[in-house]
Amino acid sequence: MIPIVEEYVQTKKHSIIKDSNEKHIFIKELTKSLRSINTSDIGNITCLDSIVNEFTSSLESILAKNLKVMNITVHSKS
Repeated sequence: MIPIVEEYVQTKKHSIIKDSNEKHIFIKELTKSLRSINTSDIGNITCLDSIVNEFTSSLESILAKNLKVMNITVHSKS
């Protein structure tokens, strides 16, 4: 007998629709955020960590505002 392992199949995903208004807003906001991060002092790990954390938190915030929940169906594109 061959054991069958139960597998979770994701039926939803988060996405930004190609060429949508959300995509353009996402790019505009991300660009603005990147420009506002002070990168003049990356002389040590602590400063670099701070810059990366600022970028990460900004990216998460922008994604949360612009991502749409999409249902995955048998008719969805791969």
